[in-house]
Amino acid sequence: MAEDVNKTTIPTLRQISQKAGVALSTVSLALRGHPNVSQETAVHVRAIAERMGWKANPMVSAWLAHVRQGKDAARHSTLAYLVNYAQGIDRLFHDPNFYIPRTYMNGARTRANQRGYSLEVLDYRELGEHRVGSILYNQNIQGVVLAPLDSDFCGYNLNWDAFALGTIAYSLVVPPVDRVANHHFHTVSLCMQNLYARGYRRIGLAMSEGTNLRSGDMFLGAYLSNLYRMEKLRKLKPFFPSKEAFNIDNFSGWIQQQKPDVVMALYSDVPRWLNELGYSIPDEIGYAHLDLPSEGEVYLPFAGINQQPEQIGATTIDLVAAKIDRNERGIPASPQVSLVDSLWVDGPSLKQRV
Repeated sequence: MAEDVNKTTIPTLRQISQKAGVALSTVSLALRGHPNVSQETAVHVRAIAERMGWKANPMVSAWLAHVRQGKDAARHSTLAYLVNYAQGIDRLFHDPNFYIPRTYMNGARTRANQRGYSLEVLDYRELGEHRVGSILYNQNIQGVVLAPLDSDFCGYNLNWDAFALGTIAYSLVVPPVDRVANHHFHTVSLCMQNLYARGYRRIGLAMSEGTNLRSGDMFLGAYLSNLYRMEKLRKLKPFFPSKEAFNIDNFSGWIQQQKPDVVMALYSDVPRWLNELGYSIPDEIGYAHLDLPSEGEVYLPFAGINQQPEQIGATTIDLVAAKIDRNERGIPASPQVSLVDSLWVDGPSLKQRV
């Protein structure tokens, strides 16, 4: 079979249009993956174009995306930040203990503003499915960030075909979309490396089983991996009960049995339990917090890990904005995960051991 054109010559859109038997504008939209062109037509046009020697020019595509973004700014200048909290949206703005979800949102808002968007927070629990859908369509919102969910809510049932989507962390199950999360394996590894450098050799991990499962087993996986990679560490069993069994009585039994010289945890309950049990921090036992608040939020007097929630929120906006630029909408066929590394933060809950 003869080739359609000389492969050394890039075909014009008009040539592709004539060969495919469709309008010139349809070719342009199909090659950009625009949702206004049916999948059948897009596949037909792209197959003919590639057979004729057409290839996308990434520099031109990026420039056109920039031009389109400027021309369409008035039409899709708002992104939605969809939340669903059992205790209401007020805690996102006013609860001092809700600092991580708030910092996700603040990081997302700052990056959205940098990109020329405003960010509208929508409360799914208060508004309901139909009202949220109406707001998204009527305000021509094309990008939606799905905030982390409460544990009692598994997902959303809206029609997402018209929206560029992204979510934060691992709590969202439905729909299965691209997400940005902390690199939890790196978080635990970084913490253990710093504890090891300070002379701790009996490093314990206190965490509910459900929290670890929501990380894809990365917390526990990193802990066990580092226990066996660092030869001088004692191989302690983690405190790893169900949510219901995560209490001071069971924790006390674990402390007495495993005798850690330092404990890593995500919850402020743990250092409080240590104090109530009569342990002096850091003189008798050290403590490292695995999810410290960022500067400007509440202060916790602990050493440990900042999971960079601002950067996670900002990167999620980058993800959604890039999808808008590429005209990608709906639930992806193969969802992807972008991971953000953590930072170590010194604090008074640790000491240098001999």
